[in-house]
Amino acid sequence: MEMRPGYVVRTMRDEDADAIIEICRLVYPDEAPYSVEQLLDHCQVFREGQFVVEHEPTRQVAGVQATLIVRWAEYGDESTWDRFTGDGTFLNHDPGGHTLYGAEMMVHPTHQHHGLSRVLIEKTRELVRQRGLRRIRAGSRIPGYHLHADQMTPEEYAAEVAARRLSDPVLSVHLVEGWSLFGIAHAYLPTDTESRGAAALIQWLNADWKPPA
Repeated sequence: MEMRPGYVVRTMRDEDADAIIEICRLVYPDEAPYSVEQLLDHCQVFREGQFVVEHEPTRQVAGVQATLIVRWAEYGDESTWDRFTGDGTFLNHDPGGHTLYGAEMMVHPTHQHHGLSRVLIEKTRELVRQRGLRRIRAGSRIPGYHLHADQMTPEEYAAEVAARRLSDPVLSVHLVEGWSLFGIAHAYLPTDTESRGAAALIQWLNADWKPPA
């Protein structure tokens, strides 16, 4: 799906913080939203990796993609969202790493199904190519897992979704968008009861990446 007319993608500005916090509250009503200080930290350490979609007629922030660079070996597959993001501050951003970590993607409910998430994904992939990074990695929620948790492990559930024998509201979409599954983080987000705290680890590899000399 192409992004509908009337939207533009740009990097985050400091004055976008309040609008992003409101999107957090709408998309994740049971979670504490980012603070203004955290969002300003994101911009301070890695502004070029913080994208927003702006609805031009209203000047409203309609979508958000937040990223940072990490050295994956310093974290490992069992790390939590808090650890990957420096407790939501991104102050652990490491320009010397080779992995772009997709910490957050949110679309305002009134602007969903307009192709905004797809264009945000493409912006992050473009950033990876421009910087010569190896890959993007992220944790995907598996909210359908709670319906099967008594019968299978998160690994078994994710494998069934990847094989298209089961459908998950979030992971299935990521796989269609070109991400691949490479593991499970069991305590990624403990407050995510639908996913039983777990997340499917997904990645997109930069085919143009060249290892450093």
